[in-house]
Amino acid sequence: MVVLKQGVRMFFILMSIVFCSCENKQEINKSFLEISRKAATINQYNLVYKNAKDSIMLWVEYNLVTYKAQKHCNWQLDSLICFNKSATKCVMAIMNQESKTVNNSLDYFYGTKIKDKWYFFRGATVILFSERYGKAPKTALSFSEMSQIALKEIFGGYLTPKGEISDDYFKGEFEGPGWGDCKTSAEYEKVYLQKITNNWYGAKKDTANKVLP
Repeated sequence: MVVLKQGVRMFFILMSIVFCSCENKQEINKSFLEISRKAATINQYNLVYKNAKDSIMLWVEYNLVTYKAQKHCNWQLDSLICFNKSATKCVMAIMNQESKTVNNSLDYFYGTKIKDKWYFFRGATVILFSERYGKAPKTALSFSEMSQIALKEIFGGYLTPKGEISDDYFKGEFEGPGWGDCKTSAEYEKVYLQKITNNWYGAKKDTANKVLP
């Protein structure tokens, strides 16, 4: 009887931990969303999301190498966009579900505004092994689950402990050694534009010429 009571108590403790964890993640998501929309305005937020999603769909349609994973799995662009203070750069996440050829994963997806026009390009991939999240191997995670995971894996450093947009987060994503020897905004813009051109790697020349800036 004592063992049974201990088991019941342990069950409620575990359920309490799970409930609090989910509630905390929902609060984090809400906080990120509210701050980001203040930086960008709701209209700009929605427009950037639509343009980013349309861009990915176009690249998938053209069978581009960089977006091969999206061709072979179910994917979604996470609804959260993290804008910088000036709303000229943003970080997003593409969520990819497990398939025969693709692992559960999150792709960093970046946006940058150059001469009043938004451009997008893909970054690194974070593999999400289903076993780590209490599921059988080779099991698809739901988009809801991946969205919660992205709060830590992709967007974790977006806000400072004071709840403000972190400059260091964007410096880490858009500047530094990985971008060459850039020192000025103009030099960084050239590198970003090259990244954007690289989106079309593998496309026929006449196709790329029709859509490249």
